[in-house]
Amino acid sequence: MRYDLRQGLQRRNYLIATLLFSMRLFAVYRSVQFYCNVESISSRGSIGDYMLCLFRGMAIIQHGSMEEKVSVPIEWLIVCGFCLYITAAYPAQGISVQGQQVFLRTSRGKWWLSKCIWCIASCTLYFACEMIAIIGTAILTPVTFGLNNTPEITAFLFSEVLCGETISLTPASVILYALLLPFVTLTAVCMLQTLLNLVARPAISFLICFVTYIAAAYFPIEWLVGNGAMVMRYQLFDANGLSYRKELVFTLLLLLLSIGAGYLLIQRKDLISLEK
Repeated sequence: MRYDLRQGLQRRNYLIATLLFSMRLFAVYRSVQFYCNVESISSRGSIGDYMLCLFRGMAIIQHGSMEEKVSVPIEWLIVCGFCLYITAAYPAQGISVQGQQVFLRTSRGKWWLSKCIWCIASCTLYFACEMIAIIGTAILTPVTFGLNNTPEITAFLFSEVLCGETISLTPASVILYALLLPFVTLTAVCMLQTLLNLVARPAISFLICFVTYIAAAYFPIEWLVGNGAMVMRYQLFDANGLSYRKELVFTLLLLLLSIGAGYLLIQRKDLISLEK
């Protein structure tokens, strides 16, 4: 496990992640600044507002409506996709480079659990980069240090579903919807990708999981993992939205099933086929 944490967590990827988050936050700040100037709002938002915005996602598509304008949530896909990218290849490299000798010093089960811990640690660091970028933005701009949202700014950022209405969120709600639920969702998808690496090439595993994110953007189904990382999809913002309790249960179930399935699969898997 120490080897995986030392070798698998590459600093360059997390520096890029911090830069990625910072660029997104800067774009949001410019939009918020323009809106506040037009509406004569003194506040420039809080840390809670920018946490909500990073995983805003897109509103639920009303299929069959001729007036519905469908747009791809590019920023959301980039944020979710890069987390997939940094966890894509390392588990497969552990086998292709070391081959069957990797199990001479440890059991197959321990090897797999070590990769699972590495995957969770990778996602944890990814979200740590998010918080570093948000705090950095707050230091460099007039953004308030606080997890409470600013109702007027939330109404602007979530205008697709709030339609001008304001909403006040407690710090606990912000942490739940903007941090905990996206973290569990991205971790579960990355764990699924790690499982798929046992039966497919990393590029194929990445593609399958990324397509799952795209499908989630257009189909607001609770069991379709990916919806859990879109704040705008929840009942808190949309009366017809998803239940955070159900989404959390489905996502945790996927996470645990991926870990369990990988543990059983690695016991029976032919290592030679894994290397090819």
